[in-house]
Amino acid sequence: MHPVCRQPVRKNEITEYAADMNIILTYYKCDDDWRDERKLLKLAYARLLKKKTAVLRRITAKKQKSWFPVWNSFLPGKRQERGY
Repeated sequence: MHPVCRQPVRKNEITEYAADMNIILTYYKCDDDWRDERKLLKLAYARLLKKKTAVLRRITAKKQKSWFPVWNSFLPGKRQERGY
């Protein structure tokens, strides 16, 4: 990505969910690095992300419940039921 040139951006429920999951996984990665290797920078970063992660976990849990029937319909065993 070029920092000066405009880039097309796609923003929808799926990309927002992916961005939320990225923050959550980054928090857990930093927490793990702190616990395993005692990296102070990772501890500081994990603390910055902790509150946001708690909020996002509640939001994504609600989203997952609403998406479950849709995701479940794409499983290989379900394709015969849908006529694929």
